Amino acid sequence: MIGGYSGVKGGGKGGGKGEGGGGKVGGKGGGNGGGGRVQGPGLFGGHSATLLRRECLVEPAPPERFPVYTLTFRNPDALSRLGMGVNIGTGDVVKVCVPNYKPKSYSMSAAREGEFDITFKVYPGGRASGYLDSIAVGQSIDVFPMGKKARHPGAFVGLVAFGVGITEALPLAAIELSEAEAESVRLLWCSKSSGDTFWREWAARLAATYPGRFELVDTFTREDVPGARRGRVDAATLREVFDGVWGTLPGGENEARRGEVRFTSVGTKEMMRAFDVTLGEVGYPMPAHALLKKPGE
Repeated sequence: MIGGYSGVKGGGKGGGKGEGGGGKVGGKGGGNGGGGRVQGPGLFGGHSATLLRRECLVEPAPPERFPVYTLTFRNPDALSRLGMGVNIGTGDVVKVCVPNYKPKSYSMSAAREGEFDITFKVYPGGRASGYLDSIAVGQSIDVFPMGKKARHPGAFVGLVAFGVGITEALPLAAIELSEAEAESVRLLWCSKSSGDTFWREWAARLAATYPGRFELVDTFTREDVPGARRGRVDAATLREVFDGVWGTLPGGENEARRGEVRFTSVGTKEMMRAFDVTLGEVGYPMPAHALLKKPGE
């Protein structure tokens, strides 16, 4: 399980993936990690990556708040390209080979020369997150890159992160802002409380670097915070946070450009499916308006 709360009205359980403000986001030119995979000698055909550094982003506060860490790994020798060839901008993932279990997908939150980051939340009893949490600096894990999606650009990009899904959504926002097609990138982050959030400085840097093109909007389900929204993600929220700003509502100045609107959400499968239904309610059927599409969509 990647989360533990419902952020979409009527949706399933919340969650997502990891951080990255500590370096180059990278991953744009690497190609999809799933194409022509190089088999390694490790578990599940993975390659050995050594843990270099560990940083705590969110301190635990049981029973409601679980810790979030960024782990920095050295690139495997056989996968020397930036970020092992993982393309963050098309939703590629790092498969972490969990012993006596299976490969689990994690977002790569940043890539720098010779190293990459995974940011994750540790859940009680979580087999994959518990395994990552157990790795000490100097120890190694087996990993391999995987990716199946392609980018379908648009002028108006809406990203929605449920909980720790910000670990994929904010790096993706940074890459979209570097693309000429994206006139506006808006990120809605649905969290339980302000104590569960992180990467504030990174988001502020993006807003300063791309004035008028980027905004992060918070909505909290269990706390009233000045300047933030309160509640889950429903159709009214989407119209206000996205269409209302872009002028793409019916009768708005950019109504004729609704075909240029793209969306991506990051959370559990149940939450993302529920979110897609909500998008249909506001006139953005998926996958027609998806920023990232699988083959055949």
